[in-house]
Amino acid sequence: MDRQTLVRQFCTPPPQEEIPFDRKAFAHAQVQEIVFEDRVLRAYSLGTGRDVLLVHGWGSRASHMALLARFLESKGFHVLVFDAPAHGDSKKSDRTDVSSMFEFGRAIACVAETLNDLFAVIGHSLGALAAGFVAAGTGQFSQYQISTKNLVLISAPENLSTVLKNYCKNRNEMTTLDDLTKGLEDAFNFKVDDYHLSSAVSQINDPILIAHDKLDEEIPVSDAHSLKESNVNADLKLTNGLGHNKILASRGMFQSIFDFLS
Repeated sequence: MDRQTLVRQFCTPPPQEEIPFDRKAFAHAQVQEIVFEDRVLRAYSLGTGRDVLLVHGWGSRASHMALLARFLESKGFHVLVFDAPAHGDSKKSDRTDVSSMFEFGRAIACVAETLNDLFAVIGHSLGALAAGFVAAGTGQFSQYQISTKNLVLISAPENLSTVLKNYCKNRNEMTTLDDLTKGLEDAFNFKVDDYHLSSAVSQINDPILIAHDKLDEEIPVSDAHSLKESNVNADLKLTNGLGHNKILASRGMFQSIFDFLS
């Protein structure tokens, strides 16, 4: 398989079937459409108060952050959550849509500009990775750097290498890892080894909460410990048995996030 094909496959989010919960998740929210580059992002605004921006992960959608959004709304925050490029209702309908970590980051910066005073950014998985890089202004994100008073990283990978290895492993295509890595580096003009979230976290002076499950099946908990070691002032909250995604439905985790923001 040629590198161009490998890159396109990697940059194509897995299909996510919309279920009844997704359609009802933001029934009482204000729907917004935010113009971003050559597409329109669907966003949902809940509550009033200090601004909190939620960022979902790869192959996910805004509704997967809905329980956390509602919880924070009930605690007196204004919450804005959006479907990232090529995800949910931010897909382009005319063709198979693609995106990337870099586009995620630019979208975060674009959406953040619609808020008057960003109090916190909360990201999950790849959304956390992109949020961390944008908050620190790492590499290509330097011109899209955002200012936020608090940063919460949930189930965040420490580096892109982990993401690429997991992708190839899950597809039983480990032999393509080198070609995929080099193809991505050529396509996006960067080096994978230059993008370590621990390096970004070490440069951020604002409060950071790192949340991770000990039994995360996608991103090992060792990544969370590496992030904590890179910034001694960061808080680390570990859960046990929730895995990579169910942590987004844990009221205990929600309370920990609220306590951190408070």
